[in-house]
Amino acid sequence: MQDNLPSIQSLPPEEYNKLKVLIDCLLAGCDHDDSTLANSALELFFDRKDFDHAAHIKDTCKTTANLEADRFKVALDELVREFSPYTEPAIEIETLFQQPKSDADRSYARDKLIKKYTSDAESSEALDRLILKYGKEAEPGKHPLYDHGKAILKLANLQDAQSLEFAKNTLAIGLEKCLQNPGWLLNLGEEKYEDIVEFFKEFFEQGIKDTKLAYSLMNLCFTRRNYDRAIAISDNLSVRLTDKDLIKALMDTSRQRSHDVDKLLQLAAPGAAGKPIIKNTIQDILTKKQREIRFLEHHDISIFKDFIASYAWHLPGEVSDKLFLLNPLIEFCVCRNEIDMAKRLKSRFEGCFLEQKAYQDACQKVTQSSIDETKKSEILDKLRDLTEHTKSKTD
Repeated sequence: MQDNLPSIQSLPPEEYNKLKVLIDCLLAGCDHDDSTLANSALELFFDRKDFDHAAHIKDTCKTTANLEADRFKVALDELVREFSPYTEPAIEIETLFQQPKSDADRSYARDKLIKKYTSDAESSEALDRLILKYGKEAEPGKHPLYDHGKAILKLANLQDAQSLEFAKNTLAIGLEKCLQNPGWLLNLGEEKYEDIVEFFKEFFEQGIKDTKLAYSLMNLCFTRRNYDRAIAISDNLSVRLTDKDLIKALMDTSRQRSHDVDKLLQLAAPGAAGKPIIKNTIQDILTKKQREIRFLEHHDISIFKDFIASYAWHLPGEVSDKLFLLNPLIEFCVCRNEIDMAKRLKSRFEGCFLEQKAYQDACQKVTQSSIDETKKSEILDKLRDLTEHTKSKTD
Protein backbone atom coordinates (compact mmCIF):
# COMPACT_ATOMS: atom_id res chain seq x y z
CA MET A 1 0.00 0.00 0.00
CA GLN A 2 2.79 2.45 0.83
CA ASP A 3 4.80 1.74 -2.35
CA ASN A 4 1.82 1.91 -4.69
CA LEU A 5 -0.29 4.64 -3.08
CA PRO A 6 -0.55 6.90 -6.19
CA SER A 7 -1.77 4.04 -8.39
CA ILE A 8 -4.16 2.83 -5.68
CA GLN A 9 -5.62 6.32 -5.38
CA SER A 10 -6.47 6.30 -9.08
CA LEU A 11 -8.03 2.81 -9.16
CA PRO A 12 -11.46 2.66 -10.82
CA PRO A 13 -14.35 1.97 -8.42
CA GLU A 14 -14.67 -1.76 -9.23
CA GLU A 15 -10.98 -2.48 -8.59
CA TYR A 16 -10.95 -0.21 -5.55
CA ASN A 17 -13.86 -2.13 -3.99
CA LYS A 18 -11.96 -5.41 -4.48
CA LEU A 19 -8.97 -3.88 -2.70
CA LYS A 20 -11.17 -2.79 0.22
CA VAL A 21 -12.41 -6.35 0.69
CA LEU A 22 -8.84 -7.69 0.59
CA ILE A 23 -7.63 -5.14 3.16
CA ASP A 24 -10.57 -5.91 5.45
CA CYS A 25 -9.71 -9.65 5.31
CA LEU A 26 -6.06 -8.96 6.10
CA LEU A 27 -6.94 -6.73 9.04
CA ALA A 28 -9.36 -9.31 10.39
CA GLY A 29 -6.51 -11.83 10.58
CA CYS A 30 -3.89 -9.46 12.02
CA ASP A 31 -2.92 -8.74 15.59
CA HIS A 32 -4.44 -5.38 16.46
CA ASP A 33 -1.41 -4.56 18.58
CA ASP A 34 0.48 -4.05 15.30
CA SER A 35 -0.90 -0.77 14.00
CA THR A 36 1.23 -0.49 10.84
CA LEU A 37 -1.25 -2.13 8.46
CA ALA A 38 -4.26 -0.52 10.15
CA ASN A 39 -2.77 2.98 9.95
CA SER A 40 -1.76 2.50 6.32
CA ALA A 41 -5.28 1.34 5.48
CA LEU A 42 -6.80 4.24 7.38
CA GLU A 43 -4.65 6.75 5.51
CA LEU A 44 -5.40 5.09 2.17
CA PHE A 45 -9.15 5.32 2.64
CA PHE A 46 -8.85 8.77 4.10
CA ASP A 47 -6.87 10.08 1.12
CA ARG A 48 -9.39 8.46 -1.18
CA LYS A 49 -12.06 10.52 0.66
CA ASP A 50 -13.75 7.26 1.61
CA PHE A 51 -14.46 8.50 5.12
CA ASP A 52 -17.07 5.87 5.93
CA HIS A 53 -14.65 3.01 5.32
CA ALA A 54 -11.86 4.83 7.09
CA ALA A 55 -14.17 5.10 10.10
CA HIS A 56 -14.93 1.38 9.75
CA ILE A 57 -11.18 0.64 9.96
CA LYS A 58 -10.81 2.83 13.04
CA ASP A 59 -13.80 1.18 14.75
CA THR A 60 -12.60 -2.32 13.84
CA CYS A 61 -9.05 -1.76 15.05
CA LYS A 62 -10.12 0.41 18.01
CA THR A 63 -7.23 2.49 19.33
CA THR A 64 -4.59 1.01 17.01
CA ALA A 65 -5.66 3.05 13.97
CA ASN A 66 -5.53 6.84 14.14
CA LEU A 67 -4.94 9.60 11.67
CA GLU A 68 -1.43 10.97 12.16
CA ALA A 69 -1.25 14.54 13.43
CA ASP A 70 0.41 16.04 10.35
CA ARG A 71 -2.07 14.40 7.99
CA PHE A 72 -4.90 15.54 10.29
CA LYS A 73 -3.72 19.15 10.06
CA VAL A 74 -3.46 19.02 6.27
CA ALA A 75 -6.97 17.56 6.11
CA LEU A 76 -8.43 20.27 8.35
CA ASP A 77 -6.69 23.05 6.39
CA GLU A 78 -7.95 21.61 3.11
CA LEU A 79 -11.45 21.19 4.49
CA VAL A 80 -11.67 24.81 5.65
CA ARG A 81 -10.18 26.08 2.40
CA GLU A 82 -12.54 24.05 0.21
CA PHE A 83 -15.84 24.12 2.10
CA SER A 84 -15.84 26.86 4.72
CA PRO A 85 -18.25 29.80 4.24
CA TYR A 86 -16.15 31.95 6.61
CA THR A 87 -12.86 32.25 4.71
CA GLU A 88 -11.99 34.50 1.84
CA PRO A 89 -13.15 34.75 -0.85
CA ALA A 90 -16.33 33.21 0.58
CA ILE A 91 -17.07 36.12 2.95
CA GLU A 92 -16.42 38.79 0.31
CA ILE A 93 -18.60 37.08 -2.27
CA GLU A 94 -21.37 36.39 0.24
CA THR A 95 -21.24 40.03 1.38
CA LEU A 96 -21.44 41.18 -2.24
CA PHE A 97 -24.73 39.30 -2.62
CA GLN A 98 -26.07 40.45 0.76
CA GLN A 99 -25.75 44.16 0.09
CA PRO A 100 -28.25 45.92 -2.18
CA LYS A 101 -26.23 47.44 -5.00
CA SER A 102 -26.84 49.09 -8.34
CA ASP A 103 -25.69 47.32 -11.49
CA ALA A 104 -22.75 49.71 -11.71
CA ASP A 105 -21.71 49.01 -8.10
CA ARG A 106 -21.98 45.26 -8.65
CA SER A 107 -19.91 45.50 -11.81
CA TYR A 108 -17.23 47.49 -9.97
CA ALA A 109 -17.20 45.02 -7.06
CA ARG A 110 -16.99 42.12 -9.50
CA ASP A 111 -13.96 43.68 -11.21
CA LYS A 112 -12.24 44.07 -7.82
CA LEU A 113 -12.88 40.42 -7.01
CA ILE A 114 -11.51 39.33 -10.38
CA LYS A 115 -8.28 41.22 -9.75
CA LYS A 116 -7.98 39.92 -6.21
CA TYR A 117 -8.80 36.26 -6.67
CA THR A 118 -8.14 35.36 -10.30
CA SER A 119 -5.38 35.70 -12.86
CA ASP A 120 -5.79 37.57 -16.15
CA ALA A 121 -5.94 34.27 -18.00
CA GLU A 122 -8.80 32.99 -15.85
CA SER A 123 -10.64 36.32 -15.80
CA SER A 124 -14.38 36.30 -15.17
CA GLU A 125 -14.78 32.56 -15.81
CA ALA A 126 -12.81 31.83 -12.66
CA LEU A 127 -14.90 34.28 -10.69
CA ASP A 128 -18.05 32.63 -11.99
CA ARG A 129 -16.75 29.36 -10.55
CA LEU A 130 -16.11 31.07 -7.21
CA ILE A 131 -19.59 32.55 -7.17
CA LEU A 132 -21.07 29.15 -8.00
CA LYS A 133 -19.13 27.71 -5.07
CA TYR A 134 -19.68 30.45 -2.49
CA GLY A 135 -22.71 32.40 -3.74
CA LYS A 136 -26.34 32.08 -2.70
CA GLU A 137 -27.00 28.98 -4.79
CA ALA A 138 -23.98 27.02 -3.53
CA GLU A 139 -24.86 23.43 -2.58
CA PRO A 140 -28.46 23.98 -1.37
CA GLY A 141 -29.56 21.60 1.34
CA LYS A 142 -26.07 20.29 2.05
CA HIS A 143 -23.65 20.74 4.93
CA PRO A 144 -20.29 19.85 3.37
CA LEU A 145 -18.19 21.52 6.06
CA TYR A 146 -19.90 19.65 8.89
CA ASP A 147 -20.24 16.32 7.07
CA HIS A 148 -16.57 16.13 6.07
CA GLY A 149 -15.38 17.77 9.28
CA LYS A 150 -17.20 15.26 11.47
CA ALA A 151 -15.59 12.39 9.56
CA ILE A 152 -12.11 13.89 9.83
CA LEU A 153 -12.43 14.61 13.54
CA LYS A 154 -13.66 11.09 14.30
CA LEU A 155 -10.61 9.62 12.55
CA ALA A 156 -8.13 11.72 14.52
CA ASN A 157 -6.71 10.96 17.95
CA LEU A 158 -7.44 14.02 20.06
CA GLN A 159 -5.68 12.40 22.99
CA ASP A 160 -2.53 13.19 21.05
CA ALA A 161 -1.28 16.64 22.13
CA GLN A 162 -0.28 17.73 18.63
CA SER A 163 -3.57 16.66 17.06
CA LEU A 164 -5.49 18.40 19.85
CA GLU A 165 -3.52 21.61 19.26
CA PHE A 166 -4.28 21.50 15.52
CA ALA A 167 -7.99 20.97 16.22
CA LYS A 168 -8.14 23.84 18.73
CA ASN A 169 -6.34 26.20 16.35
CA THR A 170 -8.75 25.40 13.52
CA LEU A 171 -11.72 26.00 15.83
CA ALA A 172 -10.30 29.21 17.32
CA ILE A 173 -9.45 30.75 13.94
CA GLY A 174 -12.87 29.85 12.54
CA LEU A 175 -14.74 31.34 15.48
CA GLU A 176 -12.65 34.51 15.33
CA LYS A 177 -13.33 35.00 11.62
CA CYS A 178 -17.07 34.59 12.14
CA LEU A 179 -17.25 36.93 15.13
CA GLN A 180 -15.23 39.69 13.49
CA ASN A 181 -17.83 39.89 10.71
CA PRO A 182 -21.17 40.31 12.58
CA GLY A 183 -22.94 41.93 9.62
CA TRP A 184 -22.03 39.05 7.36
CA LEU A 185 -23.00 36.54 10.06
CA LEU A 186 -26.44 38.10 10.60
CA ASN A 187 -27.23 37.94 6.88
CA LEU A 188 -25.64 34.59 6.12
CA GLY A 189 -27.98 32.02 4.60
CA GLU A 190 -29.50 29.64 7.14
CA GLU A 191 -27.99 26.50 5.59
CA LYS A 192 -24.47 27.94 5.64
CA TYR A 193 -24.95 29.17 9.19
CA GLU A 194 -26.16 25.72 10.29
CA ASP A 195 -23.19 24.12 8.53
CA ILE A 196 -20.73 26.33 10.44
CA VAL A 197 -22.35 25.83 13.86
CA GLU A 198 -22.65 22.07 13.50
CA PHE A 199 -19.02 21.89 12.38
CA PHE A 200 -17.82 23.90 15.38
CA LYS A 201 -20.02 21.91 17.77
CA GLU A 202 -18.44 18.68 16.54
CA PHE A 203 -15.08 19.70 18.00
CA PHE A 204 -16.64 19.69 21.46
CA GLU A 205 -18.53 16.47 20.72
CA GLN A 206 -15.16 14.85 20.02
CA GLY A 207 -13.84 15.83 23.42
CA ILE A 208 -12.36 19.33 23.22
CA LYS A 209 -12.78 21.14 26.53
CA ASP A 210 -12.02 24.86 26.35
CA THR A 211 -14.17 27.46 28.12
CA LYS A 212 -12.97 30.36 25.98
CA LEU A 213 -13.79 28.56 22.73
CA ALA A 214 -17.13 27.36 24.12
CA TYR A 215 -18.00 30.97 25.01
CA SER A 216 -17.10 32.09 21.49
CA LEU A 217 -19.40 29.44 20.01
CA MET A 218 -22.25 30.57 22.27
CA ASN A 219 -21.46 34.17 21.30
CA LEU A 220 -21.60 33.27 17.61
CA CYS A 221 -25.18 32.01 17.97
CA PHE A 222 -26.01 34.95 20.23
CA THR A 223 -24.70 37.42 17.63
CA ARG A 224 -26.83 35.69 15.02
CA ARG A 225 -29.87 36.24 17.33
CA ASN A 226 -30.25 32.46 17.49
CA TYR A 227 -31.07 32.54 21.19
CA ASP A 228 -32.35 28.98 21.57
CA ARG A 229 -29.18 27.51 20.04
CA ALA A 230 -27.04 29.82 22.19
CA ILE A 231 -28.92 28.74 25.34
CA ALA A 232 -28.47 25.06 24.46
CA ILE A 233 -24.72 25.59 24.00
CA SER A 234 -24.60 27.61 27.22
CA ASP A 235 -26.20 24.76 29.14
CA ASN A 236 -24.28 21.92 27.48
CA LEU A 237 -20.84 23.54 27.67
CA SER A 238 -21.37 25.36 30.99
CA VAL A 239 -20.70 28.91 29.80
CA ARG A 240 -22.67 32.03 30.70
CA LEU A 241 -22.92 35.50 29.20
CA THR A 242 -20.59 37.85 31.06
CA ASP A 243 -21.95 40.98 32.76
CA LYS A 244 -20.04 43.08 30.22
CA ASP A 245 -21.65 41.35 27.22
CA LEU A 246 -25.05 41.32 28.92
CA ILE A 247 -24.88 45.09 29.47
CA LYS A 248 -23.76 45.64 25.87
CA ALA A 249 -26.72 43.58 24.65
CA LEU A 250 -29.24 45.36 26.91
CA MET A 251 -28.04 48.74 25.61
CA ASP A 252 -28.47 47.62 22.01
CA THR A 253 -31.79 49.20 20.98
CA SER A 254 -32.45 46.37 18.52
CA ARG A 255 -32.54 43.97 21.50
CA GLN A 256 -34.78 46.10 23.71
CA ARG A 257 -37.80 43.84 23.45
CA SER A 258 -39.57 41.55 25.90
CA HIS A 259 -38.50 38.40 24.05
CA ASP A 260 -34.87 39.49 23.95
CA VAL A 261 -34.54 40.32 27.63
CA ASP A 262 -36.05 36.96 28.59
CA LYS A 263 -33.47 35.13 26.46
CA LEU A 264 -30.59 37.35 27.54
CA LEU A 265 -31.23 36.60 31.19
CA GLN A 266 -31.39 32.87 30.42
CA LEU A 267 -27.92 33.17 28.89
CA ALA A 268 -26.55 35.13 31.84
CA ALA A 269 -25.43 33.71 35.15
CA PRO A 270 -28.21 32.90 37.66
CA GLY A 271 -29.14 36.02 39.61
CA ALA A 272 -27.63 38.39 37.02
CA ALA A 273 -30.85 40.42 36.82
CA GLY A 274 -30.52 41.46 40.47
CA LYS A 275 -26.91 42.63 40.27
CA PRO A 276 -26.55 46.38 40.98
CA ILE A 277 -24.60 46.95 37.74
CA ILE A 278 -27.43 45.41 35.68
CA LYS A 279 -30.16 47.24 37.61
CA ASN A 280 -28.31 50.53 37.10
CA THR A 281 -27.97 49.82 33.40
CA ILE A 282 -31.71 49.26 32.98
CA GLN A 283 -32.44 52.37 35.00
CA ASP A 284 -30.12 54.41 32.76
CA ILE A 285 -31.80 52.99 29.65
CA LEU A 286 -35.22 54.04 30.97
CA THR A 287 -33.98 57.53 31.87
CA LYS A 288 -32.54 58.00 28.40
CA LYS A 289 -35.74 56.82 26.74
CA GLN A 290 -37.78 59.28 28.86
CA ARG A 291 -35.79 62.11 27.25
CA GLU A 292 -36.70 60.80 23.79
CA ILE A 293 -40.38 60.20 24.53
CA ARG A 294 -41.75 63.02 22.37
CA PHE A 295 -40.35 61.28 19.29
CA LEU A 296 -41.94 57.90 20.04
CA GLU A 297 -45.04 56.39 18.46
CA HIS A 298 -47.57 54.14 20.17
CA HIS A 299 -45.92 50.88 19.06
CA ASP A 300 -42.48 52.14 20.18
CA ILE A 301 -43.81 52.88 23.65
CA SER A 302 -45.56 49.52 23.87
CA ILE A 303 -42.43 47.59 22.87
CA PHE A 304 -40.21 49.49 25.28
CA LYS A 305 -42.72 49.21 28.13
CA ASP A 306 -42.80 45.44 27.66
CA PHE A 307 -39.00 45.34 27.62
CA ILE A 308 -38.67 47.07 31.00
CA ALA A 309 -41.62 45.16 32.46
CA SER A 310 -40.09 41.83 31.42
CA TYR A 311 -36.83 42.75 33.10
CA ALA A 312 -38.72 43.78 36.25
CA TRP A 313 -40.51 40.42 36.19
CA HIS A 314 -37.15 38.67 36.44
CA LEU A 315 -35.96 40.83 39.35
CA PRO A 316 -36.06 39.02 42.68
CA GLY A 317 -38.08 40.37 45.59
CA GLU A 318 -41.37 42.16 46.04
CA VAL A 319 -42.87 44.82 43.79
CA SER A 320 -41.79 47.42 46.35
CA ASP A 321 -38.20 46.48 45.49
CA LYS A 322 -38.91 47.23 41.84
CA LEU A 323 -40.60 50.62 42.15
CA PHE A 324 -37.39 52.36 41.05
CA LEU A 325 -38.28 51.07 37.57
CA LEU A 326 -42.02 50.48 37.63
CA ASN A 327 -43.15 53.91 38.85
CA PRO A 328 -41.03 55.79 36.26
CA LEU A 329 -42.32 53.35 33.64
CA ILE A 330 -45.93 54.24 34.51
CA GLU A 331 -44.98 57.91 34.22
CA PHE A 332 -43.32 57.14 30.87
CA CYS A 333 -46.61 55.77 29.54
CA VAL A 334 -48.69 58.63 30.97
CA CYS A 335 -46.41 61.25 29.42
CA ARG A 336 -47.49 60.07 25.97
CA ASN A 337 -51.15 59.73 26.97
CA GLU A 338 -50.91 55.93 27.06
CA ILE A 339 -53.02 55.76 30.20
CA ASP A 340 -54.58 52.38 29.43
CA MET A 341 -51.09 50.98 28.93
CA ALA A 342 -50.10 52.36 32.34
CA LYS A 343 -53.24 50.85 33.85
CA ARG A 344 -52.33 47.38 32.55
CA LEU A 345 -48.86 47.75 33.95
CA LYS A 346 -50.29 48.70 37.36
CA SER A 347 -52.55 45.63 37.29
CA ARG A 348 -49.65 43.34 36.42
CA PHE A 349 -47.46 44.66 39.22
CA GLU A 350 -49.81 45.27 42.13
CA GLY A 351 -48.26 47.95 44.31
CA CYS A 352 -46.70 50.26 41.70
CA PHE A 353 -48.31 53.65 41.10
CA LEU A 354 -48.09 57.06 39.46
CA GLU A 355 -46.09 59.26 41.81
CA GLN A 356 -47.47 62.60 43.02
CA LYS A 357 -45.27 64.95 40.95
CA ALA A 358 -45.94 62.97 37.77
CA TYR A 359 -49.67 62.93 38.59
CA GLN A 360 -49.79 66.70 39.08
CA ASP A 361 -47.94 67.33 35.82
CA ALA A 362 -50.29 65.01 33.93
CA CYS A 363 -53.39 66.63 35.45
CA GLN A 364 -52.13 70.11 34.52
CA LYS A 365 -51.54 68.97 30.96
CA VAL A 366 -55.07 67.55 30.70
CA THR A 367 -56.68 70.58 32.32
CA GLN A 368 -54.97 72.95 29.89
CA SER A 369 -55.83 70.88 26.84
CA SER A 370 -58.61 71.75 24.41
CA ILE A 371 -60.57 68.50 24.75
CA ASP A 372 -64.17 68.63 25.97
CA GLU A 373 -64.94 68.63 29.65
CA THR A 374 -66.49 65.16 29.74
CA LYS A 375 -63.35 63.65 28.24
CA LYS A 376 -61.18 65.64 30.64
CA SER A 377 -63.11 64.29 33.59
CA GLU A 378 -62.70 60.70 32.37
CA ILE A 379 -58.96 61.08 31.94
CA LEU A 380 -58.53 62.77 35.32
CA ASP A 381 -60.39 59.91 36.99
CA LYS A 382 -58.08 57.39 35.32
CA LEU A 383 -55.03 59.35 36.43
CA ARG A 384 -56.32 59.42 39.98
CA ASP A 385 -56.76 55.65 39.88
CA LEU A 386 -53.12 55.28 38.85
CA THR A 387 -51.97 57.08 42.00
CA GLU A 388 -53.58 54.58 44.34
CA HIS A 389 -51.21 52.05 45.77
CA THR A 390 -51.47 49.28 48.26
CA LYS A 391 -48.88 47.12 49.95
CA SER A 392 -47.06 45.27 47.19
CA LYS A 393 -47.00 41.55 46.87
CA THR A 394 -44.19 39.27 45.80
CA ASP A 395 -44.13 39.35 41.99
